[in-house]
Amino acid sequence: MTLPASWCFWTYDGRRTSAKVEILSDGRREHLGQRRIEVRAQREHRAPRPARAEVHSAAPLPRAQLGLGDTGVGERIDTVATEFKAADSATSTRITDSVAALSAADEAIGRRVDSIVTDVTTKEAATRAEISRVELASSTRDTALGQRIDSVVTDYTSRDSATNTRITTQVTALSAADVALGERIDTVTAEFRAADSATSTRITQSVTALSNADTALGQRIDTVTTDYRAANAATSTQITTAVAALSDADTAIGQRIDTVTTDYVSRDSTTNARVDQTVSAMSEGDRALGIRVDAVAASLVNTDSAVRAEIGRVERTSVDRDTALGQRSDTITASLNDARGRLSTVETAVTDGRFATAQRVSSLEAQVGDDLSARIDQRATAIVDPKIGVVTQSVTDLRSAYNGTVATVQQQAGTLVDLAGKATAYVRLLADGGNGVARLSLWSDQFGGAWELIGNGRVGGDLVVDGTITSTKMGASSVQQAMFLTLPGSMAIPYG
Repeated sequence: MTLPASWCFWTYDGRRTSAKVEILSDGRREHLGQRRIEVRAQREHRAPRPARAEVHSAAPLPRAQLGLGDTGVGERIDTVATEFKAADSATSTRITDSVAALSAADEAIGRRVDSIVTDVTTKEAATRAEISRVELASSTRDTALGQRIDSVVTDYTSRDSATNTRITTQVTALSAADVALGERIDTVTAEFRAADSATSTRITQSVTALSNADTALGQRIDTVTTDYRAANAATSTQITTAVAALSDADTAIGQRIDTVTTDYVSRDSTTNARVDQTVSAMSEGDRALGIRVDAVAASLVNTDSAVRAEIGRVERTSVDRDTALGQRSDTITASLNDARGRLSTVETAVTDGRFATAQRVSSLEAQVGDDLSARIDQRATAIVDPKIGVVTQSVTDLRSAYNGTVATVQQQAGTLVDLAGKATAYVRLLADGGNGVARLSLWSDQFGGAWELIGNGRVGGDLVVDGTITSTKMGASSVQQAMFLTLPGSMAIPYG
């Protein structure tokens, strides 16, 4: 509650002095147990100097004299103020100290507010400085709370520019039957403003700690931000780091996020660059997980084009009672208007103790518009499975397309050994240019080795065949056999 203040006041302007002291009271103040004392002193002079000073002090009497029953309240407000005024300048200083206390059957509260403010104003500029502190303590049957807010502010203003600096610290502590909380927030801000530009810098740090019957949590967030603004352009930079840790009866989690961002904006173009990194770890009674995510991106947009480049990587590991998994994914992308290039790779390894596999999948892609595209896909797999056997396989696909015309090449290779001890190996190669298919297949198993060729063929050298040639259709004179008979004179006669 706010109580009526008793206060002292004086002014001085010159040499001649008069003083008056009064003790004032009325029925209401006597009922509240208040006393008011007024002291006035004044000097007068033909050419007064414009100076002024004030002192205010409020001091209520004890609660028993206030007649408030089951509540005790106390408050004191002290104020010291000075002023100076002239034709070309003015100054002022104000110091305030406010203290309040309350006690009741189930709560006790104490508060203190201190502030110091100074001002100077001239024809050319104005300055201001302020230092303040707010302290609060509160206790109830179940909760204890403490809080402090410190602030330092300075300002400068002139016809051409203005600057501001602010430093703030906020501290909070809370304890209850089932929770304990601590928090600290620090902020530093600096600003500059002129007719044609403005800059600002902001640094923030936030720290939080919490503990209760089931959970312990810690968190820290740091941020640094800078900005520049002008009539033709604006730039901005931000760096953020966030760290969090949590532990409870079943889980432990840790995470860290780092981000760096820069921006440029003008009338004709906009650019942005961003670098992110996220790291997470988790442990429980029957599993553990680790993840790391990295991303780098840059972009430019103007009236004629849009350009962007990105690189991303995700790494993940996971284990539980039955499975172990490791995986990594990489992506690279570059684009300019309707032209784009992209590379991606995913690598995975997993096992459950009996089954095990490793795989790599990759893709390369280039494209301009909707009519021109080129793509290469590759997949390699290795598997060990007690129910099947041992398998390896690789597949490669190549594809080119232009305005509806497509050319493809596919290559497959694999090996297999089953549980019966039978082994198989194969290679297949296929080429398709849109006007015919050529295919070559080679394989080997328990029955032997074989190959198959589909499409027109040509042998540019010698061909030796140790087996039988069988054909359902053979062109005339397509095969000749030469029989040489040795006769006197060494004559060779073709036969057949």
